[in-house]
Amino acid sequence: MSILNNAKNFQADNSTFNNVGGSQTNNSITAGDHTNNTITIINPPVPTGKAIFLHYQSDPAFIQKNISEEIQRKIRELREKLNPDFKAHIDHNKLCLEGTRVEIIDKISQWIYDTETNVPKIFFLHGPAGTGKSAIAQTIGKRCKDSGRLGAFFRFDRTFSMERTPSKALQSIAYNVAINLPQFRNGLVELLDKDPYLAGSISLQEQWENLIAKPAQLVNESGPVVIIIDALDECGPQDGDSPRRKFLSILMEGMQGLPYSFRLLVTSRPEKEIGAIFTKYANQLNMQDMSKLEHTKSDIYKYVVCKMQSSIEEGNFTLDQCKTLAKGAEEHFQWAFTVCQALHQKTGNLLGKPLKGHNDGVWSVAFSPDGRRIVSGSHDCTARIWDTETGNALGKPLKGHNDRVWSVAFSPDGRRIVSGSWDCTVRIWDAETGNPLGKPAKGHNDWVQSVAFSPDGRRIVSGSQDCTVRIWDAETGNSLGNPLKGHNDCVQSVAFSPDGRRIVSGSWDRTVRIWDAETGNTLGNPLKEHNGRVPSVAFSPDGGRIVSRSEDCTVRIWDAETGNPLGKPLKGHNDRVWSVAFSPDGRRIVSGSSDCTVRIWNAETGNLLGKPLKGHNRWVWSVAFSPDGRMIVSGSHDCTVRIWNAETGNALGNPLKGHNDWVQSVAFSPDGRTIVSGSDDCTVRIWDAETGNALRKPLKGHNDRVSSVAFSPDGRRIVSGSSDCTVKRWNAETGNALGTPLEGHNGWVWSVAFSPDGRRIVSGSSDCTVRIWDAETGNALEKPLKGHNNSVQSVVFSPDGRRVVSGSSDCTVRIWDADTGNALGKPLKGHNDWVQSVAFSPDGRRIVSGSGDSTVRIWDA
Repeated sequence: MSILNNAKNFQADNSTFNNVGGSQTNNSITAGDHTNNTITIINPPVPTGKAIFLHYQSDPAFIQKNISEEIQRKIRELREKLNPDFKAHIDHNKLCLEGTRVEIIDKISQWIYDTETNVPKIFFLHGPAGTGKSAIAQTIGKRCKDSGRLGAFFRFDRTFSMERTPSKALQSIAYNVAINLPQFRNGLVELLDKDPYLAGSISLQEQWENLIAKPAQLVNESGPVVIIIDALDECGPQDGDSPRRKFLSILMEGMQGLPYSFRLLVTSRPEKEIGAIFTKYANQLNMQDMSKLEHTKSDIYKYVVCKMQSSIEEGNFTLDQCKTLAKGAEEHFQWAFTVCQALHQKTGNLLGKPLKGHNDGVWSVAFSPDGRRIVSGSHDCTARIWDTETGNALGKPLKGHNDRVWSVAFSPDGRRIVSGSWDCTVRIWDAETGNPLGKPAKGHNDWVQSVAFSPDGRRIVSGSQDCTVRIWDAETGNSLGNPLKGHNDCVQSVAFSPDGRRIVSGSWDRTVRIWDAETGNTLGNPLKEHNGRVPSVAFSPDGGRIVSRSEDCTVRIWDAETGNPLGKPLKGHNDRVWSVAFSPDGRRIVSGSSDCTVRIWNAETGNLLGKPLKGHNRWVWSVAFSPDGRMIVSGSHDCTVRIWNAETGNALGNPLKGHNDWVQSVAFSPDGRTIVSGSDDCTVRIWDAETGNALRKPLKGHNDRVSSVAFSPDGRRIVSGSSDCTVKRWNAETGNALGTPLEGHNGWVWSVAFSPDGRRIVSGSSDCTVRIWDAETGNALEKPLKGHNNSVQSVVFSPDGRRVVSGSSDCTVRIWDADTGNALGKPLKGHNDWVQSVAFSPDGRRIVSGSGDSTVRIWDA
């Protein structure tokens, strides 16, 4: 694009300019500053325009003119109508290290600037998690932005899946392209002036046509206009006719109708659905598999050397260690980044405060594989899922067990949770929805003390008070083979080996046993060295060693092949050791004890690393490493959870104090900066996770216990339901109550939830009714939904917001029209006890319910 063409484009916008920048080597589209609503014109020094460029450069009065009010008005209107997500942009802290990923960056750059007419408009970069796709996308995005060729950048993120939807992506892309291209902007403004609803209240296909395709036809660019969509796999569920499936098809077909100058770079994990659609359009794509890149290993080595340079210069790290670390990454840049960051982590600050929500002691906690969630099991018969970044409870408690939940664990893919209970059953749950999957696995004749998934997620192992170990099919819940017999007392802990071929168990009979996971036969003799009960065992990551802890106050390491003890017992605790775990790299062990401390050990030598981690005032019941090995989480009988620096052993901050009742769990916000908690002391609290300070006074307003809380989809509001019969709305930023309490129920409010668009709130009460409220005004919409004959225990909107499902103590499930309030069909009958929890499937076609009759049922919605 020449300078004269730039001038012609902007004459339509009152011919005013702002701050023409320095010379660029490529033809450039106009670049926008999203912060101050100004536009910068980058004029290329092409030979034919050199004289004009020098003339403009020597005329500050012309260059320094502010953008006209007309242009500012258009940009302001677009922002208001499209409401783009400004946080889904390029992260300059996540670029590729200079000199790495040269091969793929050059390949993508050549594709962008290729002028051949048969070049595909779409480039699909795919590979497993942690291989560096996003860093490459960010780097390409920055280079395009610097050269004036970036049309838009949008990054999906599963953490913000409610906000960063396919619809929001199209709105944000349209806004950013409009900022950068005057012709596109003028066309889009004209369309939205005629019909403002084109911005969002229409289908994805219509949004593409009106927000992208039609304005794009007005663009006459000689150089490329690059749109980048990063982490496409995180834009939503893939089930059925999902928005993600539609979005994929629209991208594939819609790009072909855009002007030739438009280019689309997409990164994604190789999920089945995404791969199938891209394969269908293979002749219209450039595709690159990350695993096929040639220089990944050497690039990771360069990265490690760079990141560890200061330690190398200080003599604390060597190049050989860099090679070892790079090799251990196995071509996963994220792994190398995490380990290097952990090696430098020496802040000594406590991470967050206790997570409250359980009504009794917490006996087991575990991180999800990606470190974003924590699951906890409690004496209150429930399991809970927490966001590790915000500390917020995710969904409602997982209800179904009739006795204490003694053990919990995530599946390797993070999609399921297994729990073992004193009701003698094992249950499997959907980690996203919290819904139980199938019926409880029955077979044990006494308490289930420990559960674990196999590495491939296909099997579950459980240990019981009935002295046996059992293996289950993780899909069907059926028992695989006969119970593994050999112990003479309670089996307190079980674990699979990393290859899934062996199982280790620890028992109150003071022994450790190793089993063949296929045949169920014992391998060798029982491992006898402990003088007390063995309630915790685990394999090392390489499967070569086993660690066990005993009530004789020792920790022992064993050769997993021979069963011989390795070294001396790990001594240091002054009372019973309740829990142990390996670090992800297998080099450290963490233990928790009745002496109120947490200890870290060298897994090779058995030596203590540093001093005991002190802070809890009562027994430490459970300990675990975070997936990146940088942190340790511990749960204690003092009602708190603490987070520790796994390298230094220092507590990261002080415990968060403020509630007047027990806090049963802790979790971080996605950025790790804030924590939210709800309590039986009738308050909701928001905390600064860095300082431990309350960010404001407790959110007071309820006159009785807070029985249910939920965030709005945009995270800006909180709704709470209370035993005081009211529903309250809060500003999540300020903590202020929004409006007056929502009054109308005549009994305790047991359940509250926002609609998917955040405009309505549904509540269920012990007065046997369901109510729907306007989330902005607080007004009741329609009359109360009547039909249940007993307390309404659980309510939720369907994914499309058109229906509400409710579960009641009258043993039925009901479906309602969310607009009219009318019951849809007859009540769903089948349960023989209270229906405690209900939920829609992601596609809205099924409903799952959990009941006090110990069953889970699935219904056609």
